[in-house]
Amino acid sequence: MTETAVTAGAAPFTEQRRQARRRAAWRRRRLVLFLMSPWIVGFGVFFGYPLVMSVYLSFTHYDLLSSPKWIGWANYHYLFTEDPQVGPAVRNTLWLIAIMVPLQVLFAFGVAMMVARARRGVGFFRTVFYLPALAPPVAATMAFVYLLNPATGPVNVILGHLGISGPLWFQSAGWSKPSLTLLGIWGVGNLMIIFLAAILDAPDNRVQAFLGPGHVCTVVGYAEYEPLVLRYRVPIVVTGFEPVDMLEGILMTVEQLEAGEARLENQYRRVVTREGNRASVALIHEIFEVCDRKWRGVGAIPESGWRLREAYRDFDAERRFDVKTIETSESSVCISGEILRGLKKPHDCPAFGRDCTPDTPLGATMVSSEGACAAYFHYGRMAQPVITP
Repeated sequence: MTETAVTAGAAPFTEQRRQARRRAAWRRRRLVLFLMSPWIVGFGVFFGYPLVMSVYLSFTHYDLLSSPKWIGWANYHYLFTEDPQVGPAVRNTLWLIAIMVPLQVLFAFGVAMMVARARRGVGFFRTVFYLPALAPPVAATMAFVYLLNPATGPVNVILGHLGISGPLWFQSAGWSKPSLTLLGIWGVGNLMIIFLAAILDAPDNRVQAFLGPGHVCTVVGYAEYEPLVLRYRVPIVVTGFEPVDMLEGILMTVEQLEAGEARLENQYRRVVTREGNRASVALIHEIFEVCDRKWRGVGAIPESGWRLREAYRDFDAERRFDVKTIETSESSVCISGEILRGLKKPHDCPAFGRDCTPDTPLGATMVSSEGACAAYFHYGRMAQPVITP
């Protein structure tokens, strides 16, 4: 069979697959629209329609008893030139935007961070912080009116026992906006859920902590890890390679996880310092510059590699031997990327110990003698452990 015949025969099959994917996509869209239809109807009836009618009625005279009469811009002329309540309303709105909204966001984000990092009672705390969002606005307002009642409210009663004269809260022009702010902060459950989802938006990453490489940190130090700890709230312990070093590094990591902490610690203190070998670091920065690199099992990571600076490009193999067109391909059966992210174990890979061994490695975790697959292979963990009750 000729290449032309093969191509011609494959074309209808490719078109069929393309049409099948389009039909599947439409089925998914219809399902999404069906599931969203109650919300769409509710939005249109209770928000969309009132919004459009409000715009129309703003150009009319309407007293609820007779039909609307078109008066053009008269309402807006009165609003901006004669109505004495416009100024205070705008100032109050700007105050709420500048004070209440940022406080709501900060409080919701802080609660989400605490809940995301909780080690025990996570379900309980999520429920407690979200419950206020389920309370009807009228009920929540009435509850706060009772709590902040100047004469009999529990808040002022407690303040009175402490020798503090409580404010008038909602009955005071100066305290009404702070009272509304407290009410708004109390009901940030929905916003907390959004932030919590964003914080936990890494379903393909189950890595809880890192053991920092002691040999690398001996040269470059460990200061580079500090921003990672602060940004991702994950423990990092720089560890040596002796058995006792590894055990102590694991112990220090587990102690942080149990305490719900995220710190950068140096177990390999006898060798590693924060600054590393300054002379070596200076030489590295003199000869190399940061660049994007592809990593086996992970893919491309921006600014994760080094390349020779222009002054040293004559020693660059990529430049001298024209190897830029060479592309490395990952094995289709290798799951080293999932193993690196903590999603799977080496024994979950169908090639582990068969097609993939230290002598014939398929992925990064078997190539390296320190990799998880190599360790599992050498130390007998060839099968999934059986857990007995």
